Amino acid sequence: MILRPSLLNHSCDPNCYRVYDGRTFILRAVKTIQPGEQLFISYISMLTTYKQRQAKLWETYHFRCHCHRCVSECQKSSPYHIMYAAIGDISDEEKEAIMEEGFSTIEEVDRMGHRQIVTVCQQLAEKYKDVLHPANILTLKVFNKLRRVFTELQEEDSKILEAMKMVVGSYKYYPFKLEDYDYGIQLLDLGSLQMLMERFDQSRKTFTESIEVLSVVVGPHHPLTVLARKSQDIVARKLHLRH
Repeated sequence: MILRPSLLNHSCDPNCYRVYDGRTFILRAVKTIQPGEQLFISYISMLTTYKQRQAKLWETYHFRCHCHRCVSECQKSSPYHIMYAAIGDISDEEKEAIMEEGFSTIEEVDRMGHRQIVTVCQQLAEKYKDVLHPANILTLKVFNKLRRVFTELQEEDSKILEAMKMVVGSYKYYPFKLEDYDYGIQLLDLGSLQMLMERFDQSRKTFTESIEVLSVVVGPHHPLTVLARKSQDIVARKLHLRH
């Protein structure tokens, strides 16, 4: 049992990320931390709405979060409000109803077969494309689900690529993107697929972004960061041979 790290408190906008290397626990700073400032980690995924986080934290840890993100997220002046963004003139009530309906459907598709999941997610994407902003977290969730199912079905690389690009495109709007492990992995996967499809210029740029995120979150010597750097070197050699 690791006792001291278990004393770390939660924030939905943490300044640290925990990394395990075998039996070794490593706490990495993902933001600038001032002397005397409290250290926080996130107990749950940051890629969730205020309501989802509060429900998960209460169900699992039996507390309500009052961090600055939770207090301000639903205010339009908050940088996190982009996760709820819509296109056009719709009321907050209409947007909330749309998102609740969409998230409910996303939860239900996990009980469906792969082909049915694809059909439902494509219907959702078409339904919301002129309503929800690309940065809206529901948009990201829909395309991330498509990405995973396309990969499992071994669909055409072009289909997987487009879904991946939509996911990464949504992430780019989020204020915590450079501090989120999942974003670093999404970039690594996207760069790998671009390399496989011989889109080397795009791949090199994507690997660079992945290295930037992973170096902060898990460290420059972590196997994933090393993999991204080696992949970037392979792409550089490919581009050199082309010229």
